[in-house]
Amino acid sequence: MRVASLEGVLLNLARSKPLSRRSVLQGAAAIALGTLASGCSGGEPSLRVRLLNRSLPRQLVGEFRRTLTGQPKLDFKPESNLQVIAELLTDWQAIAAGDVT
Repeated sequence: MRVASLEGVLLNLARSKPLSRRSVLQGAAAIALGTLASGCSGGEPSLRVRLLNRSLPRQLVGEFRRTLTGQPKLDFKPESNLQVIAELLTDWQAIAAGDVT
């Protein structure tokens, strides 16, 4: 992934309107996703992303997809309820820690 180009996209977005805490968080999330997705390859979605509905502008997600090299498979799914995302994160942390029952 070309991080420099993604940073450029984020800078352009920031210049178009005042820099807010939300836009900084969105930019950080995009860079983190780019870092994770840069090593992904294969036939099925390599990275499943669950995010709160309308928490990121569609343009940012679309621009993020266009800047990726190698076209890793990404599965963005907006969730309308923050509780669902919290439960998914808790489940993922339990699996990562080996606490699966």
